[in-house]
Amino acid sequence: MSLNKKNQKYDKTSYDVQVILDEMNEFTPETGFNLVGIDSYEMPGEKLYLIAHFDTLKEAEKAQTKYDKSKTMIYHK
Repeated sequence: MSLNKKNQKYDKTSYDVQVILDEMNEFTPETGFNLVGIDSYEMPGEKLYLIAHFDTLKEAEKAQTKYDKSKTMIYHK
């Protein structure tokens, strides 16, 4: 019985990791740079939100200085 619980926990963790990766891919632009906010209180799959899209990394980094850097990421391909 405990083995099943352990496997269920592993499956849940694997699922959460996949949800997080899918969400990251959703916010990764084909071109340019997305400044993405991170809401640590949300569930996996609902944590990220788009702040703005930029053509250059320099523009994205400049905009990021207006936010708490620990709660933002710059996504690009």
